[in-house]
Amino acid sequence: MIAKAGEPYLRLEPYRRGRQERTPGGLEGQFRMSPDFEEEDEELIEAIEKSKIFPDED
Repeated sequence: MIAKAGEPYLRLEPYRRGRQERTPGGLEGQFRMSPDFEEEDEELIEAIEKSKIFPDED
């Protein structure tokens, strides 16, 4: 323990190896997406493109 002005400041600990490397794919097969997941939603696109950034001031 290293102290500064009588208060604990830093704790020295031995080096420990990091955790094991992660292996991706642990949740494979647990999620399903609808067949139309990547299709464009024209209604949503139109709503976003025609929206105003700032509402009208009264």
